[in-house]
Amino acid sequence: MKAYYHLPGLFEFYELYKEFLPLYRKHREYFYDWCDIGSIYGAPADCIWGGGRVGFGEHDPKEVLKLMQEYGISARLTFSNSLLTKEHLPDKKCNELCRIFDIGRDNERSRGFGNGNHLLRYSA
Repeated sequence: MKAYYHLPGLFEFYELYKEFLPLYRKHREYFYDWCDIGSIYGAPADCIWGGGRVGFGEHDPKEVLKLMQEYGISARLTFSNSLLTKEHLPDKKCNELCRIFDIGRDNERSRGFGNGNHLLRYSA
């Protein structure tokens, strides 16, 4: 049996993951064999759907997605702003993020990565 960890900071800790993931792949002996990374989740700092957390994640979403795909890790957008209304749904930045990660999900499935359930359909 394996334990799957879902790690925070998809955008905020991009630089850390850029250094950590190659180490994690190359030296699995450093880590317990009964655990693995299930996903890395988050939202960019200036994303209105993201819940208003203070963050510093301003990395290019395409680069973030590319890194996750390189290591076969599910990238999950987390939108938790409980104050959103219908007026917020057309937000261009958030919808563009969804489009980028939705295309990424399709690419993952075509290459056999992931379970395809990491991004719910959104309203544009």
